[in-house]
Order: sequence, then C-alpha cells, then structure tokens
Amino acid sequence: MVRTSKKNALANNSNSVWLLFLGTSLTTLYFNPNIQDPFNTPKMVLLLLISSWLLGYVLKSYSIKFTDKKSFEFVGFIIIIIFNIFLGVSFLFTDLKIVGLIGDTQRRNGLLSYLALSIFFLYAIQASKLNYVRRFLLISIFTCLILSAYGVIQILGYDFIAWDNPYNSMIGTLGNPNFASALLATLGFLSFACIFIKNIPQIFKFIGFISGILSVFAIIKSDSRQGLISMSISFLIFISLLVYLKSKIIGKIFMLSSAFLFLLGILGMLQKGPLQALLYKNSVSVRGYYWRAGIEMFKDYPLTGVGLDSYNWYFKQYREIGYALTYGYNITSSNAHNTLIQLFATGGLFVGMAYLSLILLVTVCGVQNVRKLPKEEKYIAAILFSSWVGFQSQSFVSIDNLGISIWGWVIGGLIVGQSHNSRKIMKYVNLPGQNFKNKSLGAREALQPIVSTFLILTTLVMSVLLIRAESNTYVARSYATMKNPTGQEIIRNSLKNLETNPLADPYYKFVTAQALIDSGLDLEGFSEIKKLSAEDPRNLAFLNSIAYYSEILREVNIAKDARIRIANLDPWNLRNLFLLGEIYASQGDMTNARKLFQEIVRLGPNTEEAALAKNKLVIS
Repeated sequence: MVRTSKKNALANNSNSVWLLFLGTSLTTLYFNPNIQDPFNTPKMVLLLLISSWLLGYVLKSYSIKFTDKKSFEFVGFIIIIIFNIFLGVSFLFTDLKIVGLIGDTQRRNGLLSYLALSIFFLYAIQASKLNYVRRFLLISIFTCLILSAYGVIQILGYDFIAWDNPYNSMIGTLGNPNFASALLATLGFLSFACIFIKNIPQIFKFIGFISGILSVFAIIKSDSRQGLISMSISFLIFISLLVYLKSKIIGKIFMLSSAFLFLLGILGMLQKGPLQALLYKNSVSVRGYYWRAGIEMFKDYPLTGVGLDSYNWYFKQYREIGYALTYGYNITSSNAHNTLIQLFATGGLFVGMAYLSLILLVTVCGVQNVRKLPKEEKYIAAILFSSWVGFQSQSFVSIDNLGISIWGWVIGGLIVGQSHNSRKIMKYVNLPGQNFKNKSLGAREALQPIVSTFLILTTLVMSVLLIRAESNTYVARSYATMKNPTGQEIIRNSLKNLETNPLADPYYKFVTAQALIDSGLDLEGFSEIKKLSAEDPRNLAFLNSIAYYSEILREVNIAKDARIRIANLDPWNLRNLFLLGEIYASQGDMTNARKLFQEIVRLGPNTEEAALAKNKLVIS
C-alpha cells in the first residue's frame, strides 16, 4: 500500500513538472487572432490557468515540511511572499483597480500576472532535480524550433495569418520583432548549449543545433539588435564559465575581459565609446526618456508607485519636453522599457526592492552552482545561469512581456532550486526522494487535486470574462464601418456586454464607444466616452476625444474644461495649448489666450504651433 502511494505520488509530481515546462512553452506559443489583443491576453489566460493548478502542488510541498530556514529556497520563498504582499499594497493604491488587477491594454502586467509568475518560480525550485532540468532543456529546444520556424515563415512572406502589423514581418507569437528576437535569443542559446550536456540523445542535440541556427537567422532578419546582443551576452558568460571550470586563473582573466567588453557594449548602446557605430540605435535614446520619466514617477510616489501597470496614465505628465518636440505630442509609452524601473515606478520602493533582491538571489545561486555542484552538473548550471543573464540583459531595455518573462522566472527558479539541492537539505521533497513515512502524506496527496481543481475553476471563470471582453471589442470594431441598423445594434450589444463584465478593460469600452461613433451614432458614443472619463479622469485618450467632439458639437465650455485637464496631465502638448488658447480667444479672454501663445513660442520656437501662435499674437 505504501509502495503504491509512493508510485502514485511520484507519477503525480512527474506530471506536474511536465505541466510546468509545457505550460511555459505553450504560454509563449499561444495566440488567438480572432480577439482584440491576439497575443497578451491569451498568454495571460493560459498563465493564470496553469499557475492555478500548480499552486495546489506548491501548497502541498510546503505543507508537508517547510523548507530549511538556512536554505536559499527559504530566502526565495520569503522574497516572493514580500514581493506579492507589496504588490497587493500597491494595488490598493492604484486608481483604476481593474488595470492594477489585469494590467494595461496590450501589456497585462497586473497583480494577477505577477502572482502567476511567482507560482511558476516557486514550483520551478521544486522541479530542479537534474533529470527534470533536462526535461526543461528539451522543451526549450522544441519551443525554439517551433518559434524559429514560424519566424522564418513570416520572413519569407508565407504567414498563414494576415496580421495588421506596422513592424518587421518577423513578430513570432509575440506581436513585435523586438520581443520575438529577445525570446529567440534565450531559446536559441539554450538550444546550442544543449550540445555540451551528457545523456541527451544525439538526435535532440542535432535538433537543438538546427533550432539554434534558425533562431539566429530569424533574429538577424527581425532587424532587432537586442536579440543578438542578448544571445552574445549569454555565450560570453557561458564561455567564461567553461574556461573557469578548466582553469580558475585563466577563467578569471577571461571573465574580466568579458566584463570589459560588456561595459563597452553598454556604452556603445548609449552612444559612447568605440562600439557606438555598431550597437547604437535611436531607440535607445528614446528609452532614456522612458527611464527618466519612470524615475521621476518613483520620486513622487516612492512608497506605492503610481499604480500597478499604470505607467501609461502618468508618462505624458512626467516626460521631458524634448520627447514631445522630437517624437510628437500624441506619441506615448505605457512602459518604462526597463523592468526594474517599471516596478519601482508603478509598485513603489518595496516592490522594486523585492524584485531586485530576487535578481541578487538568483545571481548568488547561479555563481555558487557553477562553483560547488558536482562536475557533471556544472555544465547545466552554467547553461541556466548564462541564459538567465542574457534574459536579464534584454529586460534592461525592454518591456516585461509575458511570453518572454515566464522563461526568466522559470529559469530563475531552477537556478535557486539547484543551489538548494547542492546544500543537501532537500529531505522532505515531494519530488523523488519523498519521506513516505509521514502519516498525513496520503491525505495531503489526495487533497492537492481538490485544491487545484477549486483554484482552476475560479480562474476559469475569470478567464472566460477576459476572453469575452476581448471578443466583444473585436466584434464591435469589425462592425464599426457598417453604418446601418444591424451593425449599430451589434455594437450596442457589445458595449452592454462590456459594461456588465467586471474584468473588461476600460479602454475596450472606449474602443467600442468609438465604434458607435464611426457607425453613425455620434451622440450615443460621445455620451459613453464622457461616462468613461468620469470614472477614469486621468485617461488622456478619453479627454482628447471629449475635447475633439465637444468642439465639433460647439460645446465650448466642455471642450475648454477637457483641454485644461489635458494641459495639467500633458504639459508639453503644444497643440493642445494652442487649441485651448483659441478657445480663450473665442470667449474674449485675451489675457489667458496671449499667455498660452507666448508660452508655446517659448517652449517650442521652431514648431508649427509656435508659428501659428506668433500669428495670433500679431493679430491680437
């Protein structure tokens, strides 16, 4: 009886590990072209569903016997708890709760997503036995093969989906060439590196080599340098560690040389040093604006941040005038393009410090694993750590995209778990080696499916609501150009469904209200936008629409009020200031009108708005 229970437990744990790794792959690969956001929301839904099931295993693991308080696993567990507690605190201070919960439009980096990623991290620690890490590497190879092959298909112009894509055609399953190349950098490195691992069949090494070649080709064709840089960093770290394993003295010299080269690379990306011609892109300068805006947000909201995934609501208020004059008044950003700055800016000090602590923990564990693990395990430790460093390098200049970030969290968990194993303290484990003499173990094994089922059913309800919101918005947009009663009624019904959906993105209600206007129901759509603005007064998309339609309808006072609010939230928008000045002039308030026109000339003397303002000043 005991032997049977042991076999069942081992089988269950083995299956759950497959779910962890396959879930990581499927979250990256899954998309749905028939909804409003084909990439981010589907990934979020899959991430939530899988993590809900895995949470049952995580709870069971810690209920059987809590980890040794001297272990790195315990440190990781505490950091994860602190991270999520303060995410919850920041959520309470987030103005728009639905955004704090599910994340911003086409981002989905809210409270739920980070909770799910934390669960993946914790269970990856449990799954880090050597044979399970090999499973992860095999899954990585096949994921790389699928993603690279699809990228090549897109490059050759044979994509089976006609994407409305303003970017390079190589967008993979992530919707953006930068994201696709960054992920292929991590997966491509893992595919190449598997050649160095013993006990992996030659056929899989061959597939890994082919996958790696395809990934490099796709990255080059994506015209996104961050992928090549990220992969190069992973290889540089890996080669340094291999040299170190052969000779510590030569290895340290090589590491110092690599660090110097890495520093030159960073300077080159920042338009400094001898490598700037090779590495610098204008997009890096743009990121400087994003970073500085995020830092200013943190300075003003140090404890709670501006609100989870709410960077978009504050960017135009904190952006520098140079950004507005260079890239346009209407161009915005919904992310700091640096994961750490983003978390400090939107979550506050404790969220940012917890995430930074997690990075430091994984770094310490990764270095220790290469130094202290048995010889046959050092190569896998070096591969995991090198790939994780490459992942972190792209997160320095990119967005925390779910399809990419899930790999960083899982690899980080595997690294911490390996270090845990090396300390010989994994005595309780609910993986192979479990102590089955625990009398309550059988009951807890039976309880796990019940807990996981309850959690996944709860998440399933949320997932249905999220997908319905996506579908309703997609349908409304599809019928926006049909200016007939049939199309108008379909859009109305879509809006009603969104208004009764507690997890509907507010921006989707705005998109649907715009569809009403486009279908010919101007006043009805405009009324809905005013309701949305009352609920979310910081949303500049809502305010700009109110100002625009109010001017068309000659509701001057409403337009003036909207433009004053826009000026407070977007102070460097000279177009808005000019239009506000015209409203003042039309009402006979020449004092305020002249002040605005003079301010426009001062701020942007060479702009079109300044030329118009000078003309108005002459006339007045």
